[in-house]
Amino acid sequence: MAKQNTSLQVTTYTSDFGDTYTNLPVRFSAEAPIPPGIYAARTGGCSGAGLPFKPRYILAKFPTGAYKYVVPNTGNILTLRTALITAGALCCDLIGESWATIPTSVLPVFYFSLIVACAQSLML
Repeated sequence: MAKQNTSLQVTTYTSDFGDTYTNLPVRFSAEAPIPPGIYAARTGGCSGAGLPFKPRYILAKFPTGAYKYVVPNTGNILTLRTALITAGALCCDLIGESWATIPTSVLPVFYFSLIVACAQSLML
């Protein structure tokens, strides 16, 4: 397995739905250039396990390989892309969040009432 840099984290990650997650650990290939000002040194209190989604990231293609860079919030997309291009990236692709389930913050409360009502009507 290739050597990895596991010394960094995203201090605050904001999902596309506005939920925030703190101290999200990130991993990089040991050869990946790290853009300054986006990531912080990892602290003892990382909380990356159990996220209900895969974070958005930029897939940057360098002459030495392709590397993933987690984007902490949508306001960082252009800043991160510019830093990666400056560092020698040939191409940058933004990959959006991937959710295994629909977050409750997205669904209106009556949605669940509607499901219950439909289920009850099918039982009649």
